[in-house]
Amino acid sequence: MWHLAWRKKFFLEYSEIFFLFLLVTLCTANRLENVKIGVILPMNESSVFSLQKVLPAIELAVERVSGTGLLNGRKIQVTYADSRCSETDGPLRAIEMHTNKTADVFLGPACDYALAPVARFSSSWNIPIITAGGLVSAFHDKSQYKLLTRVMGSYAKLGHFVRQTLNKFDLSVVGLFYSDRTGASVGKSRCFFAMEAIYLEHNKTLHHQQFHPSDKLDVFKQQLMEMSKHTRVIIMCGSADSIREIMLAAHELNLDNGEYIFFNIETFRSSDELVNEKPWYREKDTQERNNAARKAYEALMIFTLYTPTSIEYKAFTREIKRRSGSNMKPEEQVNLFVGAFYDAVILYALALNETLEAKGSISDAQAITARMWNKTFQGITGVVSIDENGDRNGDFSLLDLNPTSGLFEVVANYYGNRKHYEPVTGRTIHWAGGRTGPPTDVPECGFDGSKCQHGGSLRLYNGLPNCLVAMVILVVISGKYVY
Repeated sequence: MWHLAWRKKFFLEYSEIFFLFLLVTLCTANRLENVKIGVILPMNESSVFSLQKVLPAIELAVERVSGTGLLNGRKIQVTYADSRCSETDGPLRAIEMHTNKTADVFLGPACDYALAPVARFSSSWNIPIITAGGLVSAFHDKSQYKLLTRVMGSYAKLGHFVRQTLNKFDLSVVGLFYSDRTGASVGKSRCFFAMEAIYLEHNKTLHHQQFHPSDKLDVFKQQLMEMSKHTRVIIMCGSADSIREIMLAAHELNLDNGEYIFFNIETFRSSDELVNEKPWYREKDTQERNNAARKAYEALMIFTLYTPTSIEYKAFTREIKRRSGSNMKPEEQVNLFVGAFYDAVILYALALNETLEAKGSISDAQAITARMWNKTFQGITGVVSIDENGDRNGDFSLLDLNPTSGLFEVVANYYGNRKHYEPVTGRTIHWAGGRTGPPTDVPECGFDGSKCQHGGSLRLYNGLPNCLVAMVILVVISGKYVY
């Protein structure tokens, strides 16, 4: 009897433990894994990628994903760190997130030199990386950056638009004139990388010159005189002040007479910002120079980022401003990179959802990345089209100065998913010098006039026999009347 009572007591006690263990196991199995997003961006407010600007958009995207049930009730945790736009701090913050297991996906870094090492490490860590930065051509090489997805149109995509535009105007002889940093220990500038992409896209040798941000009018005049010996089409990239000085130099050299075309590359600003400005005007400059600059800018067009015009995008920008509060000035625009990071969260959530439905896991970085590539969806910044290499097909605009208002206006757009130049209905380009179209990119007599000298000599020699015949006839007739 004692043995039976002991066995009964033992069975009851251990049955409770067994069922408790079973219950815990079942609850753990049913508990959904959290999704952890690691954001690595600079805290510097002057950056278009700053955490102060981007975090409200990421939070808004997280709320939308959670509200739609796209991840079946999984909670999304966001951890952020300051990259300082540094090739040291950016990777260190990524290593910390990897070590602490606080990131299933990286958003950023965005600055090129901070992004490069993290994008290399991420494949070893099995963590996808999405960024609205990393626009340089080097990041196209996915043999090095295997899990990198770029959600902003790269410089290479901008190069496609530039080539489409030049083809539209039947222009092929082009010069590049851009600002760059000097010194062995200083990294290359955004203008260098933008021009590099245009150079590679053009697939031929282009005349190119660099200038320093501190260069003044006389230096620019000398450089433009040299460039005018090689091209009539000059694509520029530099600060607003440098571009204005260059155009003033062009005016003094009479290069704004309609025989030359100038383009300016604005890589970090969008069309909605530029159409409200007069980049030729300076309040502290003289009226004479402002007038000269205004005339010169009639020979200038601008390549820049396309701004969506949808009701949804306008509502998005208002909400971002509201959430940003004192972090944004009343007149400050919400830049497109902010919207692109919003779309990055949506893209990742869509790909993760598809991966989970296919019985994959949050840690399957390759499967998630594969589902982000070669994908198109409607984002807040418009149609988000990611190509087969994981790079967004960017949208861009071409702006031209309206000589009546003195303001720039959009005259053409380039939608990445359609990949061709599309003029804006009802708007025409105002060509400088009263022209009705672009000049030929090579002068009839050549850039140094040598073709006309050679051609003129040939025409002279070809005409000599006819002149001699006429002279002989004249002599014969004259002789007849004399005798």
